[in-house]
Amino acid sequence: MFDTHRLQWIGKLEYLFAVMGYTIGVGNLWRFPYKCYIHGGGAFLLPYFLTIILCTFPMLFMETLLGQFSSEGPITVWKFCPLFKGVGWGIIFNVFVVNIYYIMFVAYSLYYMLVAFVNIGDQLPWEHCEGNSWSTAKCNADPYPDFTSMTLNSKTQILRSMMDRLCLERTQTEKNISTISSTDFELLRTEFAACEKIYTSPEDEYWNRFVLGVHGSDGFNNMGTVVARNAVILFVVWLIVFYCCVRGIRSIVKLSKSK
Repeated sequence: MFDTHRLQWIGKLEYLFAVMGYTIGVGNLWRFPYKCYIHGGGAFLLPYFLTIILCTFPMLFMETLLGQFSSEGPITVWKFCPLFKGVGWGIIFNVFVVNIYYIMFVAYSLYYMLVAFVNIGDQLPWEHCEGNSWSTAKCNADPYPDFTSMTLNSKTQILRSMMDRLCLERTQTEKNISTISSTDFELLRTEFAACEKIYTSPEDEYWNRFVLGVHGSDGFNNMGTVVARNAVILFVVWLIVFYCCVRGIRSIVKLSKSK
């Protein structure tokens, strides 16, 4: 016989932490600062807090109160008003769609965590370009030079080394520039800006070429092969999610059985 007793929270603190774990995610810690930055910085906070007070908090309290009062799911909770049962199905559909892509963040986070643990005490693979099968000739682990702290001769020489030689010769001929001296730093930056090589960081190439393998795709018409490593990690994450769903809230906090 299955135990049909309804599980209850053992205390308010456990319930509070469970709700915080549900509401606080990548969007709060990662996406919000980015959105705040591109939409006006501090000016974005005024409509943000207005939306929080007038929309988010009332909807959050309504959802939690209905769930705690009825001890029902998002569909059966509307038994008192079947007209709104579509809202429950909408919630199920929304969770289904969000979990499909959100689970990928968890999978990639788990992958990077495993790689970091394997390389404890050693250099991480995305910290260097040398000796990697995924790195290209454009990979450069050095930061962009700080020309403001260099002498005129030094920064001119470094900037020239960062440019394509054939492009320099061709542009020099097209613009009828006779010579480029060791003090023509501003001339290089203005007249030969198109000749500067575009480097990529090892982190960028590791992510795009090794983890995602985007270099093997030409777009939607040819998306490339499935990366077996990512598929295994994703399968493991889905197993963890499935286990948590089967175990229910027992796997989150301490609980007591309702009488």
